[in-house]
Order: sequence, then C-alpha cells, then structure tokens
Amino acid sequence: NMVRLEILVFTNGERYPILVDDKKNIPHYYSTLWTTSILRGNCSVNTIRNKLYAIRWLFEWESSSNRNIINEFRNGFLLNYEDMINLREHFRLSEKKADIKKLNFSNNLSKNEKSKNSKVISPSHQYNRMTAIIEYLDFISSLFINKGTYTIKDIEKMITTFKNLRPKGRNIYSSKVFDNINIPDGLLDEFINVADYLNPKNPFKSESIRKRNYLMFMLLRKLGIRRGELLSIKIDDLNLTGNNPAIFIRRTHDDPIDTRINQAVAKTKERRLVISLEISNLIDEYIINYRNKIPNANRHPYLFVTHRKGISQGNPLSVSTFDNIIIPTMKKVDKKFSIIHPHIFRHEWNLDFSRKVDLNNKLAKENKANYTEITPEAEAKYRQHWMGHASEKSSYIYNKRHIIEQANKLVLIEQHELVKKLTHKKNGNQDGNNE
Repeated sequence: NMVRLEILVFTNGERYPILVDDKKNIPHYYSTLWTTSILRGNCSVNTIRNKLYAIRWLFEWESSSNRNIINEFRNGFLLNYEDMINLREHFRLSEKKADIKKLNFSNNLSKNEKSKNSKVISPSHQYNRMTAIIEYLDFISSLFINKGTYTIKDIEKMITTFKNLRPKGRNIYSSKVFDNINIPDGLLDEFINVADYLNPKNPFKSESIRKRNYLMFMLLRKLGIRRGELLSIKIDDLNLTGNNPAIFIRRTHDDPIDTRINQAVAKTKERRLVISLEISNLIDEYIINYRNKIPNANRHPYLFVTHRKGISQGNPLSVSTFDNIIIPTMKKVDKKFSIIHPHIFRHEWNLDFSRKVDLNNKLAKENKANYTEITPEAEAKYRQHWMGHASEKSSYIYNKRHIIEQANKLVLIEQHELVKKLTHKKNGNQDGNNE
C-alpha cells in the first residue's frame, strides 16, 4: 500500500488516526485535512479509523486504475457514472490480500470465476465504505470549486448519484439478529462452563489466565456489557465492600494512562451496575491472588491485564488479544462454539431479561406477593439504563429475538386451536350427515 494507517497519541491522551505516505513518511495531506476539519469534532476514534481505511481502499483503486482524483477535480473533472459503478464494485471487495491486478470487472467472467479471484464483503460494510468515500469526495471537490470549472450543483449531482448506487435494503437489524436467533438455549452456559478454571476441557494452561478469562466471561454473561466496556473497567470503578457490590461503567476515552493505542472504551452512557456477591468475590480473588502478582500491573488502574511473559506483561489487556487469541482458543474446544462472538453475550443477557420480565408479570397476574406488573414502557426504560443506551430505540435490536420467540409461540397456539376446531368440525360432519 502507498499509505499506512497510524494512530498518534497526544500528550493529553487524545487518539488521532492519520494516513501516512509510505515513501515520504509524512501525513497524507487531503485525508488529514478532512479528518482535522470535519471528522475530529463529530466522530469517535474508531469511526475515523474505519473511514480512513475506506479512503486507503480508494487509493488502491486509483493506483490500479492509474487515476488521480485530486488532480482530476483540480482540473475540473468530477467522477462520471462509469467511475462510480467501478468504485462500487471495488468497494465490494475484501481488502484481505485481494489481488487487485487480477480483478476484472467486465461481465465476461462468470460469477464463480469472480468469486474465485476475490472475497466479497457484506452489503452493510460496503454501504459504510461507500458512505465514507462519498463524504470525502464531497469535501475534496468543494476545495477546488473556486477554479470555476464546476458548480455546487454539479457536486450535488455527483454525490446524489453515488449515494443512490449504495447497496439497497441495508438493514442494521437483519444479519446479526438472525445469527443470534440461531443460538441454541444453553450454548453460552456450556461455553462458560468450559471457561471455568477447574474444567479439564479449558484450553488455557495457566491457572491465573483461567481465573482471569472465567471472570471476564462471567461479567459479559451476567452484565451484558460490551467487550470494550469490560476491558476498560478500572479497579477504582469497583465497589466490592458491603451488601450491594457494584461496578461503574465509565467512559475512558483518551485516557493518558491507557497504554493501548487502540483503546478499549465504553461506547455508551456511564452507569452503575449491581453485581452478585459471587461475582464480587471472583473479582476480589482475581485482584488479590493473581493480578497483584503480575509485574507492571500496578502501574495503571485497569482491572484486566496481560499475564503472559513478554514486553506487554502487566499492560491493560487489548481488544485484539481478546478477539484474536482468547475467543478463538475457546471456540476450538467444540465445533458448536463456532457461532459465538463477544457481542452475543449482550444479546443473551437481553433474552434472559425479557424472560424474567415475562415471569414476573405472570406471577403478578396470579397475585403472588411482592410481584407488581412491569409495563412495556418501564421494561424499555430499565433495559435502556442497563444497556447504557441514549435512546430506547437502541434496545430494539436486543429485544427482537424475544419478540420473534413470543410471536412464534402465539402463532403455534393459534394453529393448534385451528387444527382442533377443524378436527372437531370434521368429526361432527361425519356423525351428522352421510352425504
């Protein structure tokens, strides 16, 4: 690649992603200008990083097509329809070692041949990439407008045309939800069972790593937090004394103490979550018997640290270690676990929560003592608080599996009633009149 993505860490802790020109070793001028003037005030570090990855993929297209969009804009040539179609196809391709030279967008290739040459990404990923490119091109083309060769109207036309070429039917709820609906009941508990430090199937050798991982999975399972929130828990966010132990989930964005360039952060609102005595004891034991004995761990307040010997020993545990080492190692234990990903714990927590509300309301209807009915509005508010969502709408995706489950139940009851009626009628007819 002609550019690489780097993340600078300023002294105040701010993370600042930029594209660096490989040959000259200086920031790429126009993408950095865009980041500074437009993105930095409005987007999270991860969003900026993803947009810059898309820009880098645009440069890949320029080099393989022998084009230079900046020069073209400077000389008054905006993208034409054919360019946009080509770019759309380019943005369907996975960046992973795709051999750009080999790809041929002509229609002489059969579908099979095309797929042999390259991996294709999901429509929603393609949609996000194209959106980033459209924003970038909008910004760049506006810079050269005073040359007078094209007008704001021309830019608007290019942008609208390009926007309409994005994949249709993009539905943020679809793909993930259906993955999660297919999770058999009890699979996650089986997974956590394997993570138990005493289980002979546990794939990790060291006792301290087993203890740490088991605690991490228990927190994901019982609190439904994101892995970024899990890895950004600090010891001073814990309240383990007394009868009501709790964890504060805080936003640690741009924390100067955090040694991880790609920070693990809470995406959502800060909140206080109560925890059981069982979990409180597990945390206590992990800190006293394991974390405290790891070299360098006392240099920062993050709860989960790297245990393995090496230069990062004692540093805060990174998202990439969690995603690329811990989860895959656990998944290898049993084929059944192949569908598990870190966010599934959050979905499972919500399903449990919905079932608890149903049970509570059933007991309330039966006038059992201490149970009062929880209205749908109250349920949405509780869920919003626990998930840390800014709006109730965000929780919808998490409740969808339960809604589908309930709908299926009702439909089956209805079908059952119908079958009963029909059978009854049929038997009645046979008795009544011999036609």
